[in-house]
Amino acid sequence: MKPYLKKLLLCLTLVLPLTGFVAPAFAGEAEACRKFVQDFYNWYIPPGHKDNDVKDMDQALLKRKNAFSEPLYKALKADSDAASKVKDEIVGLDFDPFLNAQDFADKYVAKEVKPKGPSYLAAIHSVNGGKVSAKPDLEAELQPSKKGGFVFVNFHYGKSSIPENENLLSILKVLANDRKKYQSGADKH
Repeated sequence: MKPYLKKLLLCLTLVLPLTGFVAPAFAGEAEACRKFVQDFYNWYIPPGHKDNDVKDMDQALLKRKNAFSEPLYKALKADSDAASKVKDEIVGLDFDPFLNAQDFADKYVAKEVKPKGPSYLAAIHSVNGGKVSAKPDLEAELQPSKKGGFVFVNFHYGKSSIPENENLLSILKVLANDRKKYQSGADKH
């Protein structure tokens, strides 16, 4: 056998078994991730919901705390706590961060899941009148949890002329910094 054919055969025998394990592993983990996201959205906005069935961010933080990474949970909780102290002004998020909207659709479906470094991005599509949105409304970023399953680590909203508005963590950081500036200015008076 020619030397280059031996090398090719050796490479194929080493590489092909690995690809057989990697693709199903990703497919299985991606499907588990998609299912985790769909279960969250089915709880958050139940299919066939009535307005009083719809959850909000505070309920998610209280009842689904383990669905969020610690940094995301702390940032959301700080925003919620700040907003609860001021009734006449908006001092925090003015939209639902899990829906990227102020109003909600009939339901939400988790569709495509793709890897992003150590994370996964799950495309979230709204469904109204039985029609699934052509483009995702947002992407949920998840990582495997140390306790098993997954946790949300961020939510991405797409390109914006204001880069800070492209994902939840950066929005929460800007809001927290604004509250600190306001507080330090108020302390001077």
